[in-house]
Amino acid sequence: MMDKVEQEVGEYGDRGATLNRCKGITTEQLIIGKSILGNTIKEWTKQKRDEADKNSGSWRIKWPWKHWGLVCKQKREQPNLQQQRKNNAAVMTEFMKMKEDNTHSGQSSQPTLSEVLIDDKYKLKPETLERALAPLVNNAGAGGPSANIENLIKTVIENIKIAAHV
Repeated sequence: MMDKVEQEVGEYGDRGATLNRCKGITTEQLIIGKSILGNTIKEWTKQKRDEADKNSGSWRIKWPWKHWGLVCKQKREQPNLQQQRKNNAAVMTEFMKMKEDNTHSGQSSQPTLSEVLIDDKYKLKPETLERALAPLVNNAGAGGPSANIENLIKTVIENIKIAAHV
């Protein structure tokens, strides 16, 4: 199935179908992104769904959302929903060509990318993120040979690993 999807997407060429943009993303980078975005995507989604419920939203959102109850009669049971999110996250990391380490947190202290995607515990508080990024912010205007960017980035990544318990 994945091969067929990739073939279909590949036929679009340079028309914006670049699924490998996330290739090589690390756990730490994903945690930083989630921490910076916060609940922005969830809030946007909720707003669009609320608009659909009031018949004032975009047709692309309103039509499927209004009729979802007719399509999926299964109740939104939390354990089932969580399992579905786990399944979807694993497929999404594969589809987006994200390098997925197959070790699970039960076997290793490092979470998989799919675990970071679905679990909100892998998100830094704003003050923790500020502390982790402080070395970059403090040296932002330094420039020249005295500003060793690679060392600063390593320091930030280590700060994030410590803060996120990764």
